[in-house]
Amino acid sequence: QRVVVIGAGFIGAEIAATCRQRGLEVTVLEALSAPMSRALSPIFGNAIAKLHRDNGVEVRLNVEVKEIVSKEKVEYVLLADGTTIDCDVVVVGVGVVPNIDWLEGSGLTIDNGVVCDETLSAYPGVVAAGDVCRWPNNLFDGELSRLEHWTNAVEQGAAAANRILNENAPPFMPVPFVWSDQYDTKVQIAGMVRPDDEVLVFDGTISDHRFTAITGRNQKLTGVVGFNRPRLVIQCRRLIAEQTPWDQAVEMLTSSP
Repeated sequence: QRVVVIGAGFIGAEIAATCRQRGLEVTVLEALSAPMSRALSPIFGNAIAKLHRDNGVEVRLNVEVKEIVSKEKVEYVLLADGTTIDCDVVVVGVGVVPNIDWLEGSGLTIDNGVVCDETLSAYPGVVAAGDVCRWPNNLFDGELSRLEHWTNAVEQGAAAANRILNENAPPFMPVPFVWSDQYDTKVQIAGMVRPDDEVLVFDGTISDHRFTAITGRNQKLTGVVGFNRPRLVIQCRRLIAEQTPWDQAVEMLTSSP
């Protein structure tokens, strides 16, 4: 069978890997110049693309899907440039938006989620947690964050419950952590990683799908990305929690045996 995956974010990439491991012919279509480029530096997006190509997936970037053509079943995907891709299955993974329309006029501040303070309070007597919560994480200079991962929902739910019970609850300041298993590669990301961050690959090589890279901004270590490097990711996550300056983190990580 031939599978077309529309969207090369985490969901699309994981589905593509699973289908390929089952022996299916897979094509990934991505509108942007690299997978996951809304969230990560192109360095990491290109590494994801290479991982899939090395495993036999056709990855097409900078393409626009015009139509999914079907009769009794799907037949092909039509691109904006007129190209057609025959397929038996289409999987669309193009992201989500928070369901917040029903909260308009509620008195809550609504902006790409429910905006809260650093303790997850959205309004007197109202707290938020999970994918819909957008709050300033003081660990990253108060940058408003809205995270779509179950680990955040679990931690945030506990913190929100504590805020209900305690008006003097401490700020919610986690080091976000997500991972994705694709083929025999474990991709791990900790901290707040952004496309325009400074990036340093200090361990391994991207071409071998085994490396660790740190990211930073405003002269502070803010993130780590690891491919098959769990021990180093844990070490860097601890440094992020300690708000380690960038230069100090670079010295520590590059001078270690």
